[in-house]
Amino acid sequence: MPSKKIHIGSFTSETGLNLKNFLLLTGITGVVPFEELNDSNLTIYIRNTAIQVILVEDRADINVFVNSKTKKIRNEMFVANISGNDFAIKRLIVQTDSARKENYKQIELCAANEEYIDESLLVGYKIWWKYGFVMNDKYKTLFTTFLYDVKINEKYRNFLLAKDKTEGKIDHFLQSFDPQSTSLYSFCSLELGYICWEEFGDEWSGYFELERGSESDSIFSKLIKAKGYNDLMS
Repeated sequence: MPSKKIHIGSFTSETGLNLKNFLLLTGITGVVPFEELNDSNLTIYIRNTAIQVILVEDRADINVFVNSKTKKIRNEMFVANISGNDFAIKRLIVQTDSARKENYKQIELCAANEEYIDESLLVGYKIWWKYGFVMNDKYKTLFTTFLYDVKINEKYRNFLLAKDKTEGKIDHFLQSFDPQSTSLYSFCSLELGYICWEEFGDEWSGYFELERGSESDSIFSKLIKAKGYNDLMS
């Protein structure tokens, strides 16, 4: 089936789905209230069995694919255009709560490190670990290789020395993690680990495991509590 652009007003007749409930799966209504969405800021495409939704709005730009038949969600892009409003957290709370209720298992993600519009950057590679997204197997393997390189390659020590970090602090850092068992979350939770990843890290793909008690859920729940957004969770 070729791609087809559809208007908000014809969404239900074209898809058989309730638009308001469907948009909860995208998390978009965690950023922009449903009543403020229209054909000028929301673009919807049917692409084979998936539905692509693109939001371009003063508050955020979002690109997400939802396949209600295969129960797959992929967050392709998220850019907060206004800082200090925790749009990423609010969006993900809405999205994860809705996806769980609809029996989705994961939310996939592309954590980019590339140029966007007007020379701005997409820097999800150094952000999404904070929200509970974990690398898939391919990128876990690449990350383990990266960690071994951090251990033995003098360029990382020299880089940290140039950042005014002491030899003793660097030695302690290099001894504090095991490349085979250290996750991106654990590594970037270390001060020097985050500094290294911010400078030398790259894009990765991964997912948010929606099952309660999962690594993703535990990490995100801690963030929600720290930010004081428990009241937004169902």
